[in-house]
Amino acid sequence: MCDGLSRSPSDYHFIALGSGWARPALVDLESKFVEGGIATIEYSELKNFTHGRYISAYRHRNNRIAIILKCPPYMDLADMIHKKLKKQMKVFELSTEHSSVLGAIELVIQALYLTHHLGLREGIDISKPKYPKEAKGMYSWSPKEPIGGDLD
Repeated sequence: MCDGLSRSPSDYHFIALGSGWARPALVDLESKFVEGGIATIEYSELKNFTHGRYISAYRHRNNRIAIILKCPPYMDLADMIHKKLKKQMKVFELSTEHSSVLGAIELVIQALYLTHHLGLREGIDISKPKYPKEAKGMYSWSPKEPIGGDLD
C-alpha cells in the first residue's frame, strides 16, 4: 500500500478526506499520525473539501498525499475528488461497501493498517510511541485545585 512513495512519510503532508461512517476512521487516522509522529496531517469532510479546502493541496502538491476514505452514500463524491487529485498527487484510497457501523469498523481497520506501514517506513512503532523527554509530565498533569464548570 505504501509503495510508490519516493520519500519518507514525514517529508509529506497528508490530507485525509471522508464523510458519514468514515468519520471515526478519519479521527483515528489523524490521532495515529500526530501522536505517533509519522507526519503532519489534516482532515476534512468530503463536501467541505470541495468548498476551497483543496487550495493548499494544489498549491503545495509536490509534498501532499491524499487519503480518501470511501463509504456509501458518498462514493460518487469521493470518486470525483479522487479523480481530480490523482492527477496532481499520490492518493491512497480506503473503501467499504457498508453504510453502517460495520463500514466504520472496516475503515478503522484499514486506517490502522496504513498507519502501521507508514510508521514502519519512518522507523516508528505506532503501538509504542516514543515521547520526547522535554514533554515529560504533560500527559500526567493535573490541576492543584479542581477546575470549576464543565470545560470538557
